[in-house]
Amino acid sequence: DSHLGAAFNLSVMASAALGNTVSDFVGQTAGGAIGEAAERLGWPNPKLTEDQKKLHISKRAHQLGTIVGIVIGCLLGMLPLLFMESREDRGRY
Repeated sequence: DSHLGAAFNLSVMASAALGNTVSDFVGQTAGGAIGEAAERLGWPNPKLTEDQKKLHISKRAHQLGTIVGIVIGCLLGMLPLLFMESREDRGRY
């Protein structure tokens, strides 16, 4: 917010929305890379049939995986906040 938001004259909410969008994009992109890495590690692809994909448990597992991926992506997107200085900190050093 204090860097890109200020540079582009964005509100705090607009900066948060933009950050969330970038985080979701990175999470979706990383999902493909994670799948490829799993294949290289020899982890088996489930190769579900169409009937298996329609099962309630399969849909729930997919939904849970998606939710966990988005949450991890959002949390990773917040990592730069750990390195930001507050206005009070700038005055101390």
